Amino acid sequence: MRATLERAREARPASLLDLFCGSGAFTLPAARFCDTVLGLDSRPGKGPFQKADLRRGLPNKVMERPWDLVLVDPPRAGMEKRLVQQLRDRVRPRRLLYVSCNPATLARDLQRLCAKGDYTLNWVRGFDLFPQTSHVETLCEVVRV
Repeated sequence: MRATLERAREARPASLLDLFCGSGAFTLPAARFCDTVLGLDSRPGKGPFQKADLRRGLPNKVMERPWDLVLVDPPRAGMEKRLVQQLRDRVRPRRLLYVSCNPATLARDLQRLCAKGDYTLNWVRGFDLFPQTSHVETLCEVVRV
C-alpha cells in the first residue's frame, strides 16, 4: 500500500522493524529511506529478513536495539497478547503503523497497546480494496506520548 510507505517516510525513521513482513512489500521499499530495516515473518522472503514465529513473541536480539518505527501487518487473527506487550513495554518505538484487514482484532490490539497510556492513536485511514464486499483494510498510526 502506497499510503503505508508514504506515512512511514513522513516519520523519517532511522530504523524500521517490519513484523509479518512476508516477501517484503514494505521492508524493501523502506530500505531506501531508512538506515536500518529488518523484516520478521515465519516464512520471510529474501533480503533483510529473519525467520521468527511471532505468535511466540519477538526474538530477544530484536528487542535489545531501539526501533524508531515498527510496522505490523498481522493476519486476520491480529497479534498475540504477548507480542503487543513486548512492543509496548520493551521495544517502545516512537511510532507504530498497523495495517489491518479485521476491524475487531485491530480494536483489540490497539486497546492493548494503548492500555497503559504510553501510546495514543494518532491517525486512521480506511481503504475499500474489495468493492461490493464487507472487507475493509485499515491503516493506523500510534505514537508514544
